[in-house]
Amino acid sequence: FEAALRQAGIACQREEERGFFSRLEVSDSVALLKFLALPHDLPSLLQVLKSPLGRLPDQVVMELLADTQGQEARCAALLGALARLQDPFADSLAKILCRLRTNAGRMPPHELLSEALAHLGAFDAYSDRDLYEPADAALARRNLLRLVEVVMTLEQAGRSEEHTSELQS
Repeated sequence: FEAALRQAGIACQREEERGFFSRLEVSDSVALLKFLALPHDLPSLLQVLKSPLGRLPDQVVMELLADTQGQEARCAALLGALARLQDPFADSLAKILCRLRTNAGRMPPHELLSEALAHLGAFDAYSDRDLYEPADAALARRNLLRLVEVVMTLEQAGRSEEHTSELQS
């Protein structure tokens, strides 16, 4: 990802040896965006559900997968099964993901990501003391904000390319 950003003329800098896009909070947020853009992307949805954003235990995710085995529109079926777990958090998570998925084509990706991070409590989730030391929690917060900026920059670059193509036509 870093090489692609640099090639597109977007400056980026590594915060650590593993790289920005390898960080858990960034990888999970990118998976969230992928699921919202491609609502049949089961691996991305599963990553979100198991991540600090979704906070679902492996056993619950496995049960949801078993309950929706062989169903068409499996991601939608999985979110429906999640809402029926009779757990307030799971029901809320399913509703948030469905609302975000509905908004995916109606708002710019950086706004969608900002809304998703806010509604899913991302800043608190990635500040959990069980996951991060205080310095790493601060880095996670900066990384989430920076990801929103990266998405916005990519949107602007895409609009600029579209505008240039229109002018050349």
